[in-house]
Amino acid sequence: MKKFVKIVIGIFTFLSILIIIDFYIYRGYFYQEFCGSSFVSYEDRKVVDSENLRLNIRKSDSSFHINFKNKSLRPYFVMTYRWDINFPVNDSIFFLHSRSKTYYPMLKTEYDYGIDCGTGIGYFSINPLENFKQEIGYHKLIKEHLVYDHRKTSDNDTINDLFYNKPLIISKDDESPYLIDRDDLTEKDSLSLRLYIPVFNYNYGKLIYVKSNKIKVSFLDIIKNQIEVQQEEFQNF
Repeated sequence: MKKFVKIVIGIFTFLSILIIIDFYIYRGYFYQEFCGSSFVSYEDRKVVDSENLRLNIRKSDSSFHINFKNKSLRPYFVMTYRWDINFPVNDSIFFLHSRSKTYYPMLKTEYDYGIDCGTGIGYFSINPLENFKQEIGYHKLIKEHLVYDHRKTSDNDTINDLFYNKPLIISKDDESPYLIDRDDLTEKDSLSLRLYIPVFNYNYGKLIYVKSNKIKVSFLDIIKNQIEVQQEEFQNF
């Protein structure tokens, strides 16, 4: 009996070491390879909330401090493009997977977990009690999360603003984009923005949108960034 117990303990210890190596070195690569056939299909996934995961944004001067925390002893997974066994994840890599939900009067985006191209889709693990931190400048946040919002409602050469739905930018193929003079847009116009990260549980049957608190961004700053980016694209075209 003692010999049997020792064998069981030995096997358990060996498997535990393999699991730890897989999650902390390979970010769950082999777990997905060996257990993938038992994962829940896309159409059967359920969106749930979780008290185990937290995403918080704190403003400090001209930047934002973003903090993500897995408070539990369970691993979770983030969808990504992954072609290799090795997938090192640091703070910057992790927050590349953050997305934004905006609250313009004329455009309300929805939460989404999809990826544009299906080739190379994989996952990486968020390990127990792991946390990620990032400090991002105010203007960089605007550039990374808000630059293409207005193009969703553009009409031919004219791009309307998303507050009053009036012409804002003229963008033609043969000349540099320019702003239309407007006196109704003021410093008081601001946009509510929420960051979120889509996260899956161990068998991908539950989808959790880990949402941050809302922050305010100046609409005039968004417009300024929008025209700068489009002018750069025109010059490089």
